[in-house]
Amino acid sequence: MADADLPVFSFRANWREPMAERLGFLTDVLAATEGAEQRRSVRQTPRRSFEADFLLTGSERTFWDLFINALGGGEVVAPLYWETVTLPATLTATVSNRVNFDTTRREWAYHEGYLALLIRDSALDYEVVEIASVDDGGVTFAAPPARSWTKGAKLLPLRRAVLDQVGDVQQPSAGVGLVTAELRVVGPNPWTPAADASPVYGGLPVFLSEPNWVEALTAQQSREVALLDTDVGLTYQVDATGRVLLGQAHRWFLPGKEKLAAFRDLIYRHRGRAGAFWLPTFKADFRLAEAVSSGATQIVVANVGYGYTGGPTSGREYIAIKHSGGTILRKVLSVVPGSTTATERLNLDGSLGLALAPGQDLRISFADTARFDTDEFEIMHYGGIEAHHDASALFRTFKNTRTSPTPIDFPTPRTA
Repeated sequence: MADADLPVFSFRANWREPMAERLGFLTDVLAATEGAEQRRSVRQTPRRSFEADFLLTGSERTFWDLFINALGGGEVVAPLYWETVTLPATLTATVSNRVNFDTTRREWAYHEGYLALLIRDSALDYEVVEIASVDDGGVTFAAPPARSWTKGAKLLPLRRAVLDQVGDVQQPSAGVGLVTAELRVVGPNPWTPAADASPVYGGLPVFLSEPNWVEALTAQQSREVALLDTDVGLTYQVDATGRVLLGQAHRWFLPGKEKLAAFRDLIYRHRGRAGAFWLPTFKADFRLAEAVSSGATQIVVANVGYGYTGGPTSGREYIAIKHSGGTILRKVLSVVPGSTTATERLNLDGSLGLALAPGQDLRISFADTARFDTDEFEIMHYGGIEAHHDASALFRTFKNTRTSPTPIDFPTPRTA
């Protein structure tokens, strides 16, 4: 039995506070002076750790003290607590070696050959079983359990891990302890993302997972500016990219296993900072001023100073039109004045494909090529797999161009 010789970290999590799961990819990013990037994913699967609270009472408090003292420095097998399954029926050696439950969009499919924990009311009263196979309808053990486990007992997948950090044990009384511990999974953490259903434009998918707006959407605008200063003459400033690079923060609510699995799909699909996509600003940057037909390649919008500021430039040359049936991405080729000073006309690189009218449920946002701005992701679990989860992430736009290298030549500033 795999990992059968390792101590079992059988302590039950205290869900008074949410549990933090952390996934860490690793990307080598090589950025050019003009803002283009070359990215390479370094790890085959992300590193993973999770932080949980434990309420220790009676004999479990003493067991924790003994366990940490004697076994806390080595490898253990620890449960993935958010994947807990409640036994739907009594499980005994004479009844069955299988537990039926829906394993789709969960991590059980990646646990064939691993161990699982059967437990009920105490960290000292458990049984370890080996998972022989997993299908959409449940898991089958290599052998039936040695003892009877009644309906309502818990089944949890076990993974090899180490105790990275153990916090101070708070002692409200002589027989009660409260402690927080962080466990790091040892070994690969595979997840096969589902096929991406996002529309594709210019070879890249369009990112359509909107933030929840429960908090203000923050956007950081930065420039790659080099300042030449000899301290005795005039200064000379060079804007290397000629545009703003946008940093954008999102947060998502993930109720239930489908939403949680979709977020795992997202970060595994792009492997942290390695992937790229079209990212709308998700803001109402333009307002449609006149109705347009499905074959139109020009739209009339309210004047926002687009033409005055130079029209379509790097970072502000693509628009995402969200409507009730989906999202359309188009490149703005040029902008010309409208029939009145209150409007502007945007010439697009293709027809819209559907008729639009002012007042419809639509939003026109700028869009730009972007990637995740971090390889580290944190998922907060507020209970089991069907409970509430949430996550956040940072994005960073980049200049999606490739130009042949040329010498960089800046004029030398001269004194007046």
